[in-house]
Amino acid sequence: MRFYTILFLHLSLLLAFSANAQEIDEILEREEESLDVADENVKNLNVKDFSSLEKLVPFDDIAVIQKRYLPRTKRFEFFPNVGMILNDAFFTNYIFGGKFAYHFSEKWGLEATYLALSQSEKQVVDDLDSEGVETTSILTPESYMGIDLKWVPIYGKMAWMNQEIIPFDFYFTFGLATLDADSADSPMAVHVGAGQSFAVNKYTAIRWDTSLYWYSAEVTTNGRKEDGSYMNLHLTIGASFFFPEAKYR
Repeated sequence: MRFYTILFLHLSLLLAFSANAQEIDEILEREEESLDVADENVKNLNVKDFSSLEKLVPFDDIAVIQKRYLPRTKRFEFFPNVGMILNDAFFTNYIFGGKFAYHFSEKWGLEATYLALSQSEKQVVDDLDSEGVETTSILTPESYMGIDLKWVPIYGKMAWMNQEIIPFDFYFTFGLATLDADSADSPMAVHVGAGQSFAVNKYTAIRWDTSLYWYSAEVTTNGRKEDGSYMNLHLTIGASFFFPEAKYR
């Protein structure tokens, strides 16, 4: 009885080993077939070394972040805009103007600016007037005209409501402007600014701009002439139009 039991166990082990060996052989055969197919595909590519892989696809016109969606080099930009002066506590100064730029490269350009301003009283002026307090503007700016160096060092892409990707640029401007105001002279103003452009297509963008104008002027207060330093903080928004048509991308 013991002999038959041992014989049965040996036969069971032999059968199990034979089944496993057959499965292993089938797996090895499938792997060899896969390797043969892969070798055949590589031969069909006719690639001698991996350094040749970069020649398989033309990379000149792939829209990735390394190239700007809205090119600027050797293009003009016209930016009509509206806005207001933010740092006047008693009067609202509305801005209507435009900027015209020529871009030498993707980073650098020159931009001319003309802004006309109109002024209206805020509610606080009426409140003070009802209390017998007269409020007047010491210096009322009427227009600005100047030229700036434009630097565009930052660009990228952002998601809008998980619906689309919007390319953008972030820029800085530095320059001088002539100020026309209700004063005896037309002072020169130092200008610094920053803003963003959000591309709509290759020739249109939505743009906002914040600018700081600092200047000195002679004003008359209480019958006396005094020199003073003044600062205006502008915020404008509008659409930029680029031309001629982009020759790439």
